[in-house]
Amino acid sequence: MLNVKQQEFVALWVKALRSGKYRQGIGVLKMVDTVNGARYCCLGVLCEIAGISGVLTKRRTRIDVVEFGPWPSKEGVSQDKAYFLPHPSWFREATGLFVVDMISLSNLNDRGRSFGEIADKIEELVKA
Repeated sequence: MLNVKQQEFVALWVKALRSGKYRQGIGVLKMVDTVNGARYCCLGVLCEIAGISGVLTKRRTRIDVVEFGPWPSKEGVSQDKAYFLPHPSWFREATGLFVVDMISLSNLNDRGRSFGEIADKIEELVKA
C-alpha cells in the first residue's frame, strides 16, 4: 500500500510520461544525442521529476549518457552513480513499488512499449 507521498509522486511520474515532454529512448536512463537531443527511459523520467542530479558522462561518439546520483534514502545518501537503473532502495522508498517492478518497467521500455502503455502499467501496479 502506497503512502500519500508515494501516491502523489507516482501520479506526477505517470503524468510526465503522458505529457509528451519527454522523448523515449532505450538502454539507459537518459542519453543526449548532439543531433536529436535528450531521450529517456521511463525510469529516467522518474529521476528527472525527482530532481536527482545528472551528469553527462560516457561519451559515445555523438551520444552522451547521463549518470544520476547521489540517491537519498532512509539510510542516508548513497553516493552511487547510475545510468541503467535508479538506486533500488531509493526507487522503493520514492514509489512504493518493488525492484522487480522497476526491472519490469525498464524491460517494457526497452522492448518498445510507449510511455502511455508504461504509464498504464504503473497505474496497474500501484492498484495491486
